[in-house]
Amino acid sequence: MIMLPPQLLKSAIKQNPLLSQLYISQIGYFPKASFHYRERRNGCSDNILIYCQQGKGWYVLGKDFYEVKANEYVILPAGSRYMRYGADEQDPWTILWVHFSGSMIKELNQLFAISNSRVPGPYLLMKNN
Repeated sequence: MIMLPPQLLKSAIKQNPLLSQLYISQIGYFPKASFHYRERRNGCSDNILIYCQQGKGWYVLGKDFYEVKANEYVILPAGSRYMRYGADEQDPWTILWVHFSGSMIKELNQLFAISNSRVPGPYLLMKNN
């Protein structure tokens, strides 16, 4: 797990205002993450992208429950809505995840239809011919 200290991020944005539009604040890899659980009662100021490489997990947005399986990803949108997520007890997920945010996060979410009702999607590997 790598997390940029908030002061370092603020300083970098101040030196280069272009960074304020979209930046990564945290990134990580959790292999076979037994007992992984996170609850965010007041939501999160970042979008959270979770890619499930193996196993299974789940997330809750508001009152809606979703399951995430191997080779699926989800983007949990920034905002104040209650959310929680975690690994399946029997087959815990292996995940790669990233928190990203910026001054234009709302516009980005509108452009790519990232919303509280978005369901997990498959990761499709593109091949160059």
